[in-house]
Amino acid sequence: MLEILALTPLLLLSLILTGLGDIIYKQDEKLEATFSPDTNLFAPYLAANNVLRTKLSFRRMPYTDIPQASHTRYGIAIGNNFKLLRYATKGPNPSGMQYNFGAGMIEQSDYDNALDIIGWDGLIRSELSFTITDSLALRLGVFHISGHISDEYLEKVDRKRWSYARNEVNIAISYNLFHNYRTYFEAGYDYSSNSAAEDDPIRFQTGIEFRSNQTFIINKIGVFSAVDIQSFQEDNWKFNQTYQIGAMVNTNGFARMYRLYLEYYTGRSQLTEFFNHREKHFCMAFAVDM
Repeated sequence: MLEILALTPLLLLSLILTGLGDIIYKQDEKLEATFSPDTNLFAPYLAANNVLRTKLSFRRMPYTDIPQASHTRYGIAIGNNFKLLRYATKGPNPSGMQYNFGAGMIEQSDYDNALDIIGWDGLIRSELSFTITDSLALRLGVFHISGHISDEYLEKVDRKRWSYARNEVNIAISYNLFHNYRTYFEAGYDYSSNSAAEDDPIRFQTGIEFRSNQTFIINKIGVFSAVDIQSFQEDNWKFNQTYQIGAMVNTNGFARMYRLYLEYYTGRSQLTEFFNHREKHFCMAFAVDM
């Protein structure tokens, strides 16, 4: 856990103290430190389930192989990616670097069994992002996720807890395409000894997003669509696919985004303690991204 908290801040401190930022970025523009900036240099992925956000969801599962788990569930996610420090140029398209730290949890409740919680995940993220050009951004990060099963579910089934935990270093690039399209690619390596999935450390993630200009109801509401695909070595590289379409409202210059959307997912369970189970779901969700 100490590595998660310390690695990226130490890297950021080194970059600032050595003045490396002034070498990487434009010499004729002054880089300034900003504490608690409003926006991200590397925007969070819209359709990814490993992003820290606050979300309420209702999902119907046409397929699940988790024993004694119903096909109708509520989901709650509580989390935030805190924007702590930026060292960059001023203006609407800043060039520089930014450090974020976040934490949160994700859980699913069984609708058909008195809303008993099936399981939940705890997440911690530490990341350093850079703008390379106006369209290209880079992010280096350290990520922790651990899976848990509720006591109510364990009383119904005869199984042990796998104690799934992934401590990962990752690198990601994001590129803004034409007409409000964006694509990204991420690679992660689990540096811990994951007792639930030993010797399979690699993860890949990619996606594409479309965000319209805000054009409805006095230019306050826009539409979006997003696709996210992840593949884990521990799953023998099976694809985990998420598709979303919905409406969004941005506030405070994209500092906060409210989304109401429909989602289809097929892949491994989004509760990591059940990573070796497959599911499909249709979902309606309301999310707050910060």
